[in-house]
Amino acid sequence: MPTVKVRMRATGADGSDDRSALVPVMRSLTGAPTVTKPLTIIPELQTSPTVEVRDLSFSYRNRHAAPRPALAGLELEIPGGQFLGIIGASGCGKSTLLRLLGGLDRPTSGSISIAGHDPHEVKGRGTIGFVPQSPALLPWRSVADNVALLDQIGPWSARHSSNHWVDPWLDRVELADERDLLPHQLSGGMQQRVALARAFALEPSVLLMDEPFSALDELTRSHMQDLLSGLCAETRPTVVFVTHSIDEAVKLSDRVVVFGGAPGHIAADLLIDLPRPRAAGVEDEVEFRRHAATIRQALVAHAFEAAR
Repeated sequence: MPTVKVRMRATGADGSDDRSALVPVMRSLTGAPTVTKPLTIIPELQTSPTVEVRDLSFSYRNRHAAPRPALAGLELEIPGGQFLGIIGASGCGKSTLLRLLGGLDRPTSGSISIAGHDPHEVKGRGTIGFVPQSPALLPWRSVADNVALLDQIGPWSARHSSNHWVDPWLDRVELADERDLLPHQLSGGMQQRVALARAFALEPSVLLMDEPFSALDELTRSHMQDLLSGLCAETRPTVVFVTHSIDEAVKLSDRVVVFGGAPGHIAADLLIDLPRPRAAGVEDEVEFRRHAATIRQALVAHAFEAAR
């Protein structure tokens, strides 16, 4: 996923922002530029869509070197509403797949469809939400204004005349009392909760998440996992979640795909048949540890492929 860089700037008395400074953020979080062209409703994208990946390959290219394959022959079907965890060694193409699913890059060969539509057709409609590893909050905007950001600058803008519509989402992520604070006044976990609320406030039918909790301490990370599970149970998006944590993959996912590298491919595809909701302490249960052990074995078997 792309790194988002923003500059601090002053805002007017009306709280207005420089839209040109927001374009990189908008593209990072939705794959769309800031335009106001009316959108045509695509009904099949309004509910949890099936995502299909067929014979997908992708290579990075530049004029000074031979193409570098990142993914090869990927076959994957994600049923609507499924929470798919992806785990694998660094450099095996996990984040590349997220970029392709989000319409930020185009495949070298093969295809991706979201309810039968190309991601480039889908992106920018509020259908695809991103939660990056960094919260990517705008430092001059309050918590509430950061959550409302995509509504205000997206191609559908603006559906609301104030930011009070985000209050129920702030309640869900336990930030109601912090709605008027600035990002620098928040802990890392709070900032990531803002990013979570921002993504869900868009009401996406597909949610792409790239190691969003990796920088958090163990207790905060566990709490964020519980919040995410609750939000997904309520809104039922199709989720693709990249992680390096085996326990996180098992705790959150309905299914876990293990990636091998050189180039990226699916090394194992495992169903996580643990009942939901997954209660506190589920990590200590026998079935949980069995799933974790199976994933670990698959990872070890393909551990050095990405480095070859």
